[in-house]
Amino acid sequence: MITLLRISKFAELWNAAKVRHLVDGGSNYLFDLQMYLNQNYASQQLSLEDPQIITGDFDSIRSDVLEYYRTKDNVIVQETPDQNETDFTKAIKCLTTDERLNVLENPIDSIIGKNVIRSQLTPPGWCSIVPLNGPVMATTTGFRWNLNKQILEVGKLISTSQEFDGESIDIEVEVHGDIGLMFTINYVI
Repeated sequence: MITLLRISKFAELWNAAKVRHLVDGGSNYLFDLQMYLNQNYASQQLSLEDPQIITGDFDSIRSDVLEYYRTKDNVIVQETPDQNETDFTKAIKCLTTDERLNVLENPIDSIIGKNVIRSQLTPPGWCSIVPLNGPVMATTTGFRWNLNKQILEVGKLISTSQEFDGESIDIEVEVHGDIGLMFTINYVI
């Protein structure tokens, strides 16, 4: 259940992020939450910043959401139609090659939920997997310490100092359940 406390904590993290990047259908969730906050909590000054960039093949973003963000001068909307790579892989590449974002040596934060992240991009360095709003069962491959349907929960077990195994071409994080997850990569070029 989403509560005002959870929304305010998410808003605090989202608004403080150096880079706010959404991928395809994930934009629908932020848009809906922005509209909800504007309608119900504007007097309490609780709001969410716009994303800085939205990427993807745009097969799951709603047309009204896509048009809304396209009208914003502060949002880069970049279609990445190549079907030979996942939206996640293309998003990482956009983040590391678009000079307008200025993130080449900084962590990249992605918010996902109800999802599997697959990527053939395995940078050196570390990553973290942190559940945002409750316990989540996760399975990973391509990491030094893989998880096998382990429960991650703030205050119990979270994966904040994970490393890539350096051998795998693929990484995968599978989320079992309907819980938001923050996946952070320290991408080194």
